[in-house]
Amino acid sequence: MYDRPVQPGWYPDPNGIPGLRWFDGEQWTPNFSGAQQGPAPSQAVAEKPKDRNPLFLFLAGLSALPTAFFGWAYYESQATISGILFLFCFAWTYCWWKMSDRYR
Repeated sequence: MYDRPVQPGWYPDPNGIPGLRWFDGEQWTPNFSGAQQGPAPSQAVAEKPKDRNPLFLFLAGLSALPTAFFGWAYYESQATISGILFLFCFAWTYCWWKMSDRYR
């Protein structure tokens, strides 16, 4: 489940009981604490995902058209110029896509 072992310590109770419970690194112990260290993961407020910038999203979609065309042309003919143009168009599609997420 985890790549690294969980350190022993006080954690929110996995059964949802208010307060903290001691985890010894392998299993939960019967020791409880009434103190609360911030909200439990189930009580954490999830942020609303932000919308993508419509201009850059449009440009990414627009640049995907020549990307698909040159990708198909390279697949069919194995011509070097088609491969170069495919990579060039793909790079711009990727840039527009990443910018649509960043600049809102």
